[in-house]
Amino acid sequence: MSGWIIPQKAFVSLLQCPVIALLSNRCER
Repeated sequence: MSGWIIPQKAFVSLLQCPVIALLSNRCER
């Protein structure tokens, strides 16, 4: 179960942009 950490970080990284866009609304702008 140690091989899911890296994909998790990549998944979180992909979510960072949408989450920041929802919170501060400056990801797309």
